[in-house]
Amino acid sequence: MQIVEGWIRFAPGDLAPILAPAKPLLAATRNEAGCQSCVFSIDVEDPNVLRLTEVWQDEAALEAHAHAPHVAAFAGLLRNASIEAMNVKCYSGEFQRTLMQK
Repeated sequence: MQIVEGWIRFAPGDLAPILAPAKPLLAATRNEAGCQSCVFSIDVEDPNVLRLTEVWQDEAALEAHAHAPHVAAFAGLLRNASIEAMNVKCYSGEFQRTLMQK
């Protein structure tokens, strides 16, 4: 399992135009083989920060995702935004346990 987690801090006003185009990206990503979860959220303490979390079945699925056309389109949107900082990492998640469930 591969876990992608991180954040992107946009200049004030530059996150809002990204949100609508992010919806089809999320839908397309969630339909990809090997995608177990893909979530974007706005940080509750900083409305200019987009947080992202993805869970992939394996490295091959994540690699295929990186070459998907909708990812390239979203990267184009990011290139046109004023990004002040970002930090996105990938972790290997072989061990997992349930912390909360209902």
